[in-house]
Amino acid sequence: MKFRSLLLAGFTTLALSGAAFAGNTAVVIQSGGYNQSSVTQSGGLNSVQSYQFGGVSVSDIRQGGRGSVNNADVFQQGDAVNVSGVSQAGRSNTLNSAQIGGTNVSDVSQRGPNNVARIGQAGVFNFNKLSQFRRQGAGTK
Repeated sequence: MKFRSLLLAGFTTLALSGAAFAGNTAVVIQSGGYNQSSVTQSGGLNSVQSYQFGGVSVSDIRQGGRGSVNNADVFQQGDAVNVSGVSQAGRSNTLNSAQIGGTNVSDVSQRGPNNVARIGQAGVFNFNKLSQFRRQGAGTK
């Protein structure tokens, strides 16, 4: 792959885990023609900020841990397509998400006694799926 192609494509995969009361923090900033990030966190306190600017942006965030506190902020701005998937399972789950682009897709799942999701989308086509379950085992068999 040529250097020029690498500048146009952003790709990040992060996997963070810690002891039961340890904290994880991740910040992802991508700018390019195609951006893709995947962040997995398992700990007592998990925090991620994901910022993507470009034509196509894809963000996948998974946060959990026994009794964990999870916070995620997602901002995507691009001309074409923005896709965001967030899964949070813990005692307290908070998501702030903003998507600005031609087509915006958001899929959010929160499991725990305290769930807050703020989702804003501005585009020609906007699609959003939000699932919130009070107990971590709810909605699964």
